[in-house]
Amino acid sequence: MKIKITALILALLLFSLASVSCKKNTDENYKPESFEFTARKTTEESASENGYVYVLHDDGSVMITEAFASGNVTIPSELGGRKVTAIADGAFFGLTGITSVTIPDGVESIGIYAFSDCTSLEEVAIPESVWRIAPFAFDNTPWFKSLTDEFVTMGDGVLIAYNGTSRTPVLPDSVRHVGGAFAGMENIYSITFGRGVLSISDMALSFCANLSNVQLGLSLVYVGEQAFSGSEKLQALVFPDTLRYLGPQACLNCYGIKYIYLGKSLTELGDHAFEYCQAMRVIYVPKTLSSLKSSDFTDCMSLGLMLYGGSEEEFDSIATNDNILSFNNLNKVFNYTGGANE
Repeated sequence: MKIKITALILALLLFSLASVSCKKNTDENYKPESFEFTARKTTEESASENGYVYVLHDDGSVMITEAFASGNVTIPSELGGRKVTAIADGAFFGLTGITSVTIPDGVESIGIYAFSDCTSLEEVAIPESVWRIAPFAFDNTPWFKSLTDEFVTMGDGVLIAYNGTSRTPVLPDSVRHVGGAFAGMENIYSITFGRGVLSISDMALSFCANLSNVQLGLSLVYVGEQAFSGSEKLQALVFPDTLRYLGPQACLNCYGIKYIYLGKSLTELGDHAFEYCQAMRVIYVPKTLSSLKSSDFTDCMSLGLMLYGGSEEEFDSIATNDNILSFNNLNKVFNYTGGANE
């Protein structure tokens, strides 16, 4: 049964949205860059070739999951006649005999700890096709330790290291994708994105113990798995209207978050995206979303109001009650047209 919202509750809601610390950036003259991506999923099919173990993606490309190599390594652009598009978590971990690595054009993603503890790795060549680099991908390597710029970008402008001292860094225009530069940093209190940032890699802003405010800019399209997980002091997340993909468990264990605005273009929401967001009270969901499960809100015990951009019939066509939280018993406002700060 649809529960009606009183004028008083709506008034309180509008006041709270106007007061959140994470405001939506606006620039009427700015035109966001077009950014296309493929959200690949792995299959159970795997094989090996020339010292590389790989798994097949659902689009026919492959991801390297394990390697046996040393010396100067040039990773092949194809394995089994299929294009290599990703290097998995820990694929080259601890290969102490590797001295240099050349990653081929066509690779888009480098996973967490992918080359970590390669203690002889002095040189790395990363092509512009790479737009996702997870935290600690090159940890404990001579090459990574030699990168001393305040903001270190590689590939297609992926921020992989922050060596500055500010607790409130503002990202420069050279950053197009936020990699693992800030993961686990306890001395960062707020981050301001440049308006041209297009994506956030898996776990990129995870476990930032004191991070309370993130200004996400105007062009963000993709947010990876567990991107904000464990950042307990975040109060609100206001995504731009360009956002199309929010990965699994993106806000896992964000215990302090109270308000989330998902923009007006989101089409895919990963499983358990808001799991254990125990303080979340209000969320805006656009009508562009293809499916919505109550299990995406596991243990969101404070969630009281969902603002939905479409009709009640459209909501019923995408919503699935598969968790203790029931959409049927949740306060909802349909055909909501207000913005993030209204």
